Amino acid sequence: MAFNSLGLGGRLEPEDAADFQAATIARAVLAANVPDDVRNNFERARKLHLYGVLEYEFFTAAGDYALLVLEGALRVRFLTFYSDGIPLVRGDAEELLRATTFENVLAARGARLRGADGDIRRLPLGADTLLSWARRERLLVGTRAKIIEGVLSERRNHAAHPVGHAINMPVHSARTLCDVAETINKLWGHDTPGGRLFPTPVARYPRAAAIAPDGQGACEMRLEQVPEADECERLWDYAVFLAVEDERLIEPGRGGRIGFTHQPGFQTTRFPCEMIWQGSWKELTQAIERGSFSGLNDTTNHLDRLFLIRIGQGEIDPARSPSDLLALDGPPRGQWYAVTADMPLDAWAHVRDHEPDIAGGRNTCPECCVQITARRVPTEQAIVIANAASKQI
Repeated sequence: MAFNSLGLGGRLEPEDAADFQAATIARAVLAANVPDDVRNNFERARKLHLYGVLEYEFFTAAGDYALLVLEGALRVRFLTFYSDGIPLVRGDAEELLRATTFENVLAARGARLRGADGDIRRLPLGADTLLSWARRERLLVGTRAKIIEGVLSERRNHAAHPVGHAINMPVHSARTLCDVAETINKLWGHDTPGGRLFPTPVARYPRAAAIAPDGQGACEMRLEQVPEADECERLWDYAVFLAVEDERLIEPGRGGRIGFTHQPGFQTTRFPCEMIWQGSWKELTQAIERGSFSGLNDTTNHLDRLFLIRIGQGEIDPARSPSDLLALDGPPRGQWYAVTADMPLDAWAHVRDHEPDIAGGRNTCPECCVQITARRVPTEQAIVIANAASKQI
């Protein structure tokens, strides 16, 4: 009863504690097309969490059991993915395995699996290899979520083969249930609104920001607030950005001057952001009255984006998107990295802190939420990579 919405504090009444724990897992619900067996098993994990208010160790049991449910869901998804037969390779011979249960797959141990990309890999049988398989087949996406999947896999092994006795808090149980629900839903093709691992595309709408001429003052505002700006603010420089709601549009720069977070030609905001207008306060109020920004709202995906980062003369440029690079009349010379990440800062920080070759030549970094496509390539090759990426969008 000491767990509440503010953390650990004053004890709640028993009924309030039960309501609060129910609220912590309110979004841990599976989509309608998830098979009933998976749904019923997951509902048992949810029930264990709810009964944790009566027996504290049920919180630990709920989280551990949810991880086993995730492994079961991966097995079911593997079977449904290959409903027409699993393409196996035994020696030099290829065959289609008609599996009705995962026991049929386990019985094929030693065979190899031909993926959709044509590559042949060992048959995935455990939670870790099934998670890797789901990523190769693009059932799971996002570089940051991949890190969490590794944690879930390790915790599943502990839950299935406990050596010591552990007791987890309800916050851990709730987080595990929510993460497992997101992962299972994504396996069956569903994003999670406001999710931590597999969120739906983010909504963007026109937002205004203004900076004082001396760079010592700035503000952000909704478009309807612009006509009500203070007299002093009406002398500032204004810009309108197509941005998500919680994106910071202004930030301190070098020399203490405040500037716009968005830099043309680079990716310097957390989510995709575009400057769509710039001018004075008077011009902006007139544009608003004309309805110039009506109908511009949209949504955009921010997971698994390709960023191109140049190192030249010891300096690391901010991340660029493929379109940023292709828009340059004369691309600067230097060595380029092509890095896939969910956020541009993830890609840039990896190049700054962990290259060259900290990953031992691998395409993943053991410390970062990124995937490396190319290292230290010349400008010409970076343009080829950007062109290929643009054609895939």
